[in-house]
Amino acid sequence: MNAIAQIKQLFEQYGHATYDEACSQIYHAEQCATLAKENGYDQATQIAAFLHDIGHFVAQSQNNPDFTPQGYSNHGDLGADHLTQLGFDHAVTMLVRKHVDAKRYLVSMDEEYYQTLSPASQLTLTRQGGKMSSEELAAFSKLPELDAIIALRRFDDLGKDPSLAVLPSSYWFSQIEAYLAS
Repeated sequence: MNAIAQIKQLFEQYGHATYDEACSQIYHAEQCATLAKENGYDQATQIAAFLHDIGHFVAQSQNNPDFTPQGYSNHGDLGADHLTQLGFDHAVTMLVRKHVDAKRYLVSMDEEYYQTLSPASQLTLTRQGGKMSSEELAAFSKLPELDAIIALRRFDDLGKDPSLAVLPSSYWFSQIEAYLAS
């Protein structure tokens, strides 16, 4: 099975779950990617926005014992590793890998940010390591892709609106196919 078929299968099997959020994971992915596109981000960022939570699906498909009703805490790393195996480049996988750390970074940098998180995201923050240490903050703030990582995190936070207009998953699957072919 090729990469796009594997991704579609994961979305079909697990994308209807909400993980205690206000919308399904498919709709959340469509929202995040649409927000990235509307805000002028490049194709890699748009695709990462669509695929950023795929690690939840991978964990669920593997019957991971650490999978909870809110998903899998280490889904960023698991998703990035899976996407690497499917042939995605660093531009996509790095954003997928770092979007969880971006939440930890923003909570550490801005006390008010925590209040903007959904209840499910607040709950998972503790499982994901909580606030960053001063050493983690220093290292994270030096990442060359920091702006794109933070943008993806913001799209992740905003992409939980049950009424947001989006480009459909069929559009995003075709974008992914074109990206992998280039």
